[in-house]
Amino acid sequence: MPTPARVSPGSVLAVALGGALGTVARYELGLAWPVAPGTFPTTTLAINLAGSLVLGVLLTLLAAQTASAHRVRAFGAVGFCGGFTTFSTWMVESVLLARDGDAALGLVYTVVSLIAGLVAVALGVVLARAFVHRDPAFDPRVED
Repeated sequence: MPTPARVSPGSVLAVALGGALGTVARYELGLAWPVAPGTFPTTTLAINLAGSLVLGVLLTLLAAQTASAHRVRAFGAVGFCGGFTTFSTWMVESVLLARDGDAALGLVYTVVSLIAGLVAVALGVVLARAFVHRDPAFDPRVED
């Protein structure tokens, strides 16, 4: 059995700091734009879509920068986007809508969140590729 890779303390710190910032940002946005119970959870949807877009942009920009971008990836993708977006709140809100008598809205919210999240990631990838100089170092599809 292979030995698991060890994670550097710097990477752990990068994930922790990014996660703390992402979580606080999500919390503050939830306070700034609260959603009434039984209504479409627009705040969580917007947060998850924004996080998906940022993740698509960030990972595309960092794709070819393997060694130098490791901590940026840990901070931004794993930490910040991981703390900012929220699968658990999305699921709880869907279940609560169904439990409180609006299963159709809960299903719509679940499906819209999934499809729109995938579209947001794809849009992030497209935007990053459109704005990055077409240097082979930035585009992993270009062969040497």
